[in-house]
Amino acid sequence: MIYFFYGEDNAKNVKKATTLVQSLLRKKPDASYFKLDTDSFNRALFEELLESSALFESKYLIYGNNLLLTKEYEEYFEENLKRIKDSPHIFIFVEQKLSAPLLKKIKLYAEKIHEEKGTLFRKEFSPGLFSLTDALGEKNQKKIWKTLHEAYRNGNDSEEVFNILVWQTKMLLIAKKITSQKEADELGIKPFPFKKACAYAKNFTEKELQKLLKSFTTLIHEARFGKKELDLGIEYIILSL
Repeated sequence: MIYFFYGEDNAKNVKKATTLVQSLLRKKPDASYFKLDTDSFNRALFEELLESSALFESKYLIYGNNLLLTKEYEEYFEENLKRIKDSPHIFIFVEQKLSAPLLKKIKLYAEKIHEEKGTLFRKEFSPGLFSLTDALGEKNQKKIWKTLHEAYRNGNDSEEVFNILVWQTKMLLIAKKITSQKEADELGIKPFPFKKACAYAKNFTEKELQKLLKSFTTLIHEARFGKKELDLGIEYIILSL
């Protein structure tokens, strides 16, 4: 059984998917729950989950968030959609961008599919913060640290700094995946930032950008649960580039 959430507003889709996961776990407290992301996902693990039967014949509940960022995994997923649907387990997926052919195929196999339209990126950044995006794009630790503290002195808080660094990381990751302004237009990305992102993306591997985005995602969750200070977490991440 497949539940699929997709669209530009990833935060809303994650919230809806998480609510569904919690609801299903309340109904099936004996279910084994697996949460997969780009770091933990691989074919071998997924094949094992797909083919295995849980102990005492209970079902698996598998939640995957943005697993299809790479072409390899997207092709694997498309090839195995019928197997996933026919599996006794429950699969919940959240993705931002899908090709039209893949989306069409998913609609044939998913129990439920939901699109959350919205803005992929925040637009209302303070102009002064964009020096941070350039420093990150250049992969210049010293410059990032300097512009980071300039942003704080200019009255920007750590959440604003965090948001623009995540925005730039996503821009760089997208620039690794699309090659034309036409594709960028479909995502609402203007020519100037897309051109800059394409230039800066050469300073990173796709794996580095995925790891960076994962670090930011982990940090914001830990900060909101009081496990880490957001500003210190940001410094740690950028100094680890």
